[in-house]
Amino acid sequence: SYASGDSVATWVAALGHEVWKYDPEQIGHLFTPDHKLSSGVIGTDAPEPGGLGGFDARVVRGLLDTIERQRIEFVFPILHGGYGEDGTVQSLLEWVAVPYAGSGPRSCAVAMHKPTAKHLMSAANVPVPQGFAVEYPELADTERITQRIAREFGFPAIIKPQSGGST
Repeated sequence: SYASGDSVATWVAALGHEVWKYDPEQIGHLFTPDHKLSSGVIGTDAPEPGGLGGFDARVVRGLLDTIERQRIEFVFPILHGGYGEDGTVQSLLEWVAVPYAGSGPRSCAVAMHKPTAKHLMSAANVPVPQGFAVEYPELADTERITQRIAREFGFPAIIKPQSGGST
């Protein structure tokens, strides 16, 4: 997210627009386009596991306060995974009538849930890769999952969370 945000902010500012970067984890703080939020390196470590219910209301309040205080006219959300791609931020922006770039909340939510997106694409005759969904309680049985991958389509294989952006 940081590397993407840094790049887009630089490009949009170069087009002559006033740009502010906002990191939801640094509540209420705005950054200029030239301030680098990214370390410049995209990591390869797996993300920390997250669960439902971890959303912090202070993040929402901070975003809304910042939008109001700065009189933000347009948002270009560049938040990978979680609340940034699942339609949550888009719903919030629609609720307070702030236009934004990208898809709407419903499209984001459907696209973020891989089994639903895959079903809809397949039904519309869009080619989709082979795969299967694994329910959360089954995740601990890695040997069974590995055997199923080998049996059904082989390796290499890509494993993605059902409702997350990371591989």
